[in-house]
Amino acid sequence: MRIAIDMDEVLADPIHKFIQLYHKDFNVPLDLVQEPGKEFFHHIPSEINHKWFEYINQKGFFRDLPVMEGAVEAVQQLKKNNEIYIVSAAMEFRNSLEDKLDWLAEHFPFISWRNIMFCGDKIINADVLIDDRAKNFIGFNGRKLLFSSPHNHLINEYERVNNWNEVLTKLFGNQFEFRESGNYIILRRAPIRVKLVTSSAQTEDKYYTVSGFVIDDQTGNRISDATVYEKDRLSVVNTNANGYFKLRLKSKYRRASITVSKEFYEDTTVSIEPRFNQALSITLVPLDISESTVVVAPAG
Repeated sequence: MRIAIDMDEVLADPIHKFIQLYHKDFNVPLDLVQEPGKEFFHHIPSEINHKWFEYINQKGFFRDLPVMEGAVEAVQQLKKNNEIYIVSAAMEFRNSLEDKLDWLAEHFPFISWRNIMFCGDKIINADVLIDDRAKNFIGFNGRKLLFSSPHNHLINEYERVNNWNEVLTKLFGNQFEFRESGNYIILRRAPIRVKLVTSSAQTEDKYYTVSGFVIDDQTGNRISDATVYEKDRLSVVNTNANGYFKLRLKSKYRRASITVSKEFYEDTTVSIEPRFNQALSITLVPLDISESTVVVAPAG
């Protein structure tokens, strides 16, 4: 699939830069609120409203724009199985060309210069176009994803995405999720939610058995050589090559739980029903950051 991605207000955040400049030069509040359907400069006093055009034409304006949250890791995921093209109407601002190219080289070094298109009108052949400006969808025959920005909040004709997590969800379903870890944003493949499935049959014997499989929460693969134990009674077994275990426990105790442990996974403990032979599946969550996880720059 060929995916075309706009830059400003999709990958990069020029509004943040505008507000900072207006604050520095004219003490415009940093917490300026942009009303739905309006451009940010509609909220600037009329006598200084024109300054935005001077700012945007200055050499260096586009060079240090903040990256939109989640953009880097999302585009990395998209690139794994798709053709990615960055398409920006940079010709409108002649001083932006070098700045934008250098900005992409810094933040998206995995995008080749061959896949960067600076243009005027976006006359492109792609399967998907992700853009915040609805005018760029005119004449485009592929799937149109309108990336939310205050100026387009009143537009309802197109499929909307509010952030990069929603882009991935729209294109791949619920295969990915965002998590915050301290000052970092982490994107990873969403865990496969395997429920604890129990079949049971009561027994009058002095012992009952708990058997089943241990499964990787993210891949769905069965985990071999995991330790399964009832810690209070010191009953222990390991899963075999197929991730299967069978544990024999005494029926005389009214409560019981089993814990599953495996290197590089979080320990998982589940309660079980004593005096019932039962079969169940238990998922373990990996501790390490796998290759399907991307850690990006500090948030905020």
